[in-house]
Amino acid sequence: MRKNKNKSSQGTGFKKARAMALKVLGAALLILLALSFIIGYIWKSFIVSDYFKIKDIVTRDADTTMDLSYLKGKNIFDIDISYHAQHILRSCPSCSDVKLIRVFPNRLFVDFQRRRPLAIVKLNKDFVIDENGVIFYSLNQQSSNEDLPQLFGLEKKLSASMVGKRSSVRELWLALNIIKEMSRNNVLKDYKIKKIDVSNPANTSIFIRLSPKIPDYPDVKVVLVNDILEVKIGADNIKDKLVILAGVFLEGKQDLAGMSYVDLRFKKPVIKLNNDK
Repeated sequence: MRKNKNKSSQGTGFKKARAMALKVLGAALLILLALSFIIGYIWKSFIVSDYFKIKDIVTRDADTTMDLSYLKGKNIFDIDISYHAQHILRSCPSCSDVKLIRVFPNRLFVDFQRRRPLAIVKLNKDFVIDENGVIFYSLNQQSSNEDLPQLFGLEKKLSASMVGKRSSVRELWLALNIIKEMSRNNVLKDYKIKKIDVSNPANTSIFIRLSPKIPDYPDVKVVLVNDILEVKIGADNIKDKLVILAGVFLEGKQDLAGMSYVDLRFKKPVIKLNNDK
């Protein structure tokens, strides 16, 4: 008889606990529904409010020909930042990246990260290329690119359709490798490359300006009568050949202007002087 009473009290206690749990769960659900409704209402208010519609677009290093006015009037919360950044990037070959940043309540900041020009490619018109082999148009081409090396012999390898794309043309990468290796050489880095001719890779020639900047006076140059020296370098062992060229420059520093060309395609450098017959 006592066992039946215990079972009955246990069953009653379980029912009470379950009822209490259901009440708590129901209350929690009601609170969640209420919060969801409130948050949804607030979010909808933000989306439709004129206060959060984009009125100003601030740009850094922008292409003045690019029209971004289509972004005005869009809600700053609702705009897809990643999508529009990629859309703008596709329209900007001279950009390596584009970032959009929300500036609340109604302003958008667009940061254009420009490619760094490494050389000018001479085709039907001048194009610029960066260290990653991407061809693009450049802003302020006359002023900012006048000292860049000019690459010749690529007319049949490249075209305007490659603008904004990374090129895999062997001759182009040969020229870029020469530029990079010269900039890493402690002796040659102060000399400017005027042009590189890669029309025949085996006979690739560098035309170097022999008026280096004076380290302590970067705006002053030593002017030589014969200012351009041709260096025939070929297509292989570029780094090693430039080390040899650096040695030639150090040994003949006072007589560089008297050289007609330096040929590095053989085991030993061949130096042709202007007065040689």
